[in-house]
Amino acid sequence: MTGVQLERGLSAAWVSSRGTNIDARMRLTSLWVHNDDALQALTRWPRRGLRVADNAFQTGRQLSYHVNSLRGAVISSEMTFTQAINEYTAITNALMNWSLSVIMLSSMSTIWSMIASNAALLLASDLIGIQRALRMSFTTFCTHDLDSYLDSYQVS
Repeated sequence: MTGVQLERGLSAAWVSSRGTNIDARMRLTSLWVHNDDALQALTRWPRRGLRVADNAFQTGRQLSYHVNSLRGAVISSEMTFTQAINEYTAITNALMNWSLSVIMLSSMSTIWSMIASNAALLLASDLIGIQRALRMSFTTFCTHDLDSYLDSYQVS
């Protein structure tokens, strides 16, 4: 899941740079291998498929094909920044929701506080990732140096 979050941020950096951020591209291609391996290593899959936005993927392979077509659209600049963020966020949300549904029930009451904490941290980290992607996009297009930009917004 965190790999998909990282991929979302780097994809946003690539799209917002209009294909000029070579570092983002290099990091993306190595991350793709890692994320593909993680997806293929899944030993369980939702019985009714993984619901991502309007699609239900019955196998990890189907989701992998979808992710690869998304990557192609990102790299070829066929997708806007907002579309890329929305597509990756839908995948991340589906994986998070599914991961929370496969937790084994326990008779120990302490496990529930850990589950609730884990769910809250996953959602918070996803929101932070979206904010990071938005900030990367802004800084890619910002023509001010940081000090003068911050000075222009100082409250007197």
